[in-house]
Amino acid sequence: MVDNNTNSQEKSLSDQFKVIGRNEDSFIESYVAHGSVNESEFEFFVICEVLSDSETSDEIADSLVETFRKHFFEESSLDPYTRFEEALKFVNDVARDIQVNGVPLYQLNMAVAVLKDDILYLTQANDAEIYLIRGGVVSNISEGLSVGKRKEHSDLFENIATGNLEKGDVVLFSSARLIRYVSQNELGRFFHFKNLESGLSELDEAITTDVLGRVGVLGIKVEKALVEITQIENVVNIKPKSKDILANLNYYKARAHKGLKIANESLFEFRIFVSKFLSGKNVKIDSLKHKNTVIGLSVVVGIFFLYFVFTVTGILDSPSKKANMALLEESRTIIASAKSEPDRDRAAQLILSAESKINEASETKSLASEIEEVLVQLNEVKSVVDNLVVLNDLPVYADISQKRSDANIIGLKKLLNSYYAYDSKRMYEFIGGLVKDPVNLVDQGEVKSGASFLDSESLVYLTADNKIREYDTGVVKFMDTEDVDYKPASQILTYGSRLYLLDKTAGQIWKYQRRRDSYAKAEPTLNNVDIEKVKKATDFALDGSVYLLFADGTLEKYYAGSLVPDFEVSSKPLSPISSANSIFTDLDFPFVFVMDSSAKKLYQYYKEPQSETLNYLRQYYFEDLSELTGFIVDLPNRRILVSDKNKVYNTPLLN
Repeated sequence: MVDNNTNSQEKSLSDQFKVIGRNEDSFIESYVAHGSVNESEFEFFVICEVLSDSETSDEIADSLVETFRKHFFEESSLDPYTRFEEALKFVNDVARDIQVNGVPLYQLNMAVAVLKDDILYLTQANDAEIYLIRGGVVSNISEGLSVGKRKEHSDLFENIATGNLEKGDVVLFSSARLIRYVSQNELGRFFHFKNLESGLSELDEAITTDVLGRVGVLGIKVEKALVEITQIENVVNIKPKSKDILANLNYYKARAHKGLKIANESLFEFRIFVSKFLSGKNVKIDSLKHKNTVIGLSVVVGIFFLYFVFTVTGILDSPSKKANMALLEESRTIIASAKSEPDRDRAAQLILSAESKINEASETKSLASEIEEVLVQLNEVKSVVDNLVVLNDLPVYADISQKRSDANIIGLKKLLNSYYAYDSKRMYEFIGGLVKDPVNLVDQGEVKSGASFLDSESLVYLTADNKIREYDTGVVKFMDTEDVDYKPASQILTYGSRLYLLDKTAGQIWKYQRRRDSYAKAEPTLNNVDIEKVKKATDFALDGSVYLLFADGTLEKYYAGSLVPDFEVSSKPLSPISSANSIFTDLDFPFVFVMDSSAKKLYQYYKEPQSETLNYLRQYYFEDLSELTGFIVDLPNRRILVSDKNKVYNTPLLN
């Protein structure tokens, strides 16, 4: 719904709305309107999704939006921030009434923003998110405004963020988490140097097959000056936390210039400064009244004093400290350049250069707070360049603990159209979320590793006593070898009609040709290798060639048993890998995936055709899982399944 009234500010804005996905099990609408108070013009933007197919869903959305609009524009005596805050209180009241009538708060995905000149005031609830795209770089500017789904007796809206916009900025209001389906880099490319209609069409094409349900996206493009959105104020009742000023002198020194700037802007900014930088608390909504102006003025006086003291004492700084301060300033400039650099490899070089300068400056202990601040900036840009996809609140695909509460998954496998999880004793088949009764793999001892044997349509497992057990059509049996025993192994794989074992004792991969109900003698796969290095491998994968994985994420490729000398991984991730322990690829599979279970990450690489090069693409970070114990990449169904101790989760596979 759009108010088509024209005005000078509105002419600088364009907007587009699109609903992505096929399922129509929810109501989604966007609202864009203009209003004025005391000759000041405002635009407001809302996206609202009601997760219900009720005939009254549109009325629910309209009542929430109209409540906000009415109360924001009727309080003409208040500053914009306070009006925004007060209007949200009334919306929270209406949302509670709606909850009483049968629609829980967690079914309301909603984002609200008001634009005054170049200042944006924003908030969100539940799955709704707001993204800022500037120079092709994407920031989630609504991150941290709420945590998890809204619960009964809580407020629909909790927090407010404010900031400034500039020419060329694109702001996306989404009813769901977009970066669950597309990386931040890809999202930025969709809208960089493009109009909204074109960007939304590319976004639709990229994610429509992966979207669970529907996603509404409202895009606006603005023409004003930008200041980073950094102020977040709490608008619910949270007990304040005290801070010892003497313990934070370095912190105030680092922030003194920012405090002086705030003093020159407005009493409203003083209020923000008090809550964010002095008391360290989130401010209760009912306490944000004009009396805080007096507190703000007092704080500014204190900041002037601290600023004077540190300016004077700065004269006594040693030459090395001054040099290191210059290094930090230089690193800030380099980080800013990396943030806007479109070439990934060049941006990576800039980040490494900045990191080197920060490390050099870290020898000055009194600069600890300044260094910490620059490191935060560095890591933010590093995440963008590394194409880090942060995943939270993933849907549970299968709950293995429903069958056994003591289940402790150590791996996942796919065979034909079924998925399998296994622990040290049992195997659990699950299809479409339905978990079948467990199958005992061993009565004594433990299982160490498992593999799918497509050639025989069976599953094979390696036990701790170095035996091979096979599961086929409901029966588990031992599989003998023509050797006296199997070679000692830590991991197993299959390829074609052969079984492969990674022997870290001998520094070799052994292959066994399958017979009818047994395996032939062991044959070495690798020739003329560095045995001591192979002993350090953590896993291996096969696609006609052999890939060896090491804990630091290093990969080696072997073909026909020999090391491929010109094999390389280009555009390696900037964040170091320290505990890589699982790898997957296959014939006609275009990617290589590496799991670092301790870091809770999957790294995705692309196999360049007609080349010996792997191109790093992205990393998936499963932030809220306690651990990663296994994964399956299901290319035909465009999904990734990952497991923790006793559950399996589902997320889309990105291109």
